[in-house]
Amino acid sequence: MFAVTPSTCFDANIMVPRRIIVPFDLSVWQRSTNVGFDHAIRRYWDLLAAGSSVEFDFAVPDRLRAFHFRIRRLSQSDEILKLRIEPANWWLRWIVSRIDITYDASKRRVLVYEGITDMRDEHGRRYRARLDFDYGTSLR
Repeated sequence: MFAVTPSTCFDANIMVPRRIIVPFDLSVWQRSTNVGFDHAIRRYWDLLAAGSSVEFDFAVPDRLRAFHFRIRRLSQSDEILKLRIEPANWWLRWIVSRIDITYDASKRRVLVYEGITDMRDEHGRRYRARLDFDYGTSLR
């Protein structure tokens, strides 16, 4: 559930919030470095699938600070939900890499991750990668 606050904006025609600003909560957004976004997306799945964007502060450990991001829906079908994670600030979106994540809509599992990673090259720059997840059959 979400609380309607002064920072929640509603679409004039339907009762789905266009934008929700979530207070920083380390337990939700940063359970671990790599899966914090996935936990957050699952928590706000219904709102994101309905077209709302969710804004939040996300801790970046190697920068020793939090940055303001948003998650928004790019596209949706019966099979997939494609989301984008990017800076909430419009001018930062010009210089900061975005992350696109495609989910299996029925199982709510990541299918494709495209974006910056935690891995670095010999010059300290982060790699951009496309990761395709194949769940196949269960391992024994």
